[in-house]
Amino acid sequence: MTLLAILGTNAIAVPLSPAFPSGELRYILDQSGACMLAASSKFATKADDVLSGELENKPILSQWEKIMEGIKVTEDVVLEDMKEEKGGMMLYTSGTTNRPVSVLKAVM
Repeated sequence: MTLLAILGTNAIAVPLSPAFPSGELRYILDQSGACMLAASSKFATKADDVLSGELENKPILSQWEKIMEGIKVTEDVVLEDMKEEKGGMMLYTSGTTNRPVSVLKAVM
């Protein structure tokens, strides 16, 4: 749901793994220019730890409860005409430099 909301607003999602060390997550946040860090209550402590470290631009922390069941919709969902399609996903992979490397993938 969160990913669809991000893409539906033509924003760029940067998925993070809570298994990564806090320093590596800070590196990804800085390199991607993230403006918001979304975390479920399960990973709130990890998010706080990441944001307590040194960051060039500290993103806003948004903590959400995990949605256990979706809403029952009987009508089609229609997105408004989007004049610009800028939404996408930025994925970080390990590179030969031993630092995460980003790959931007447009998905809209």
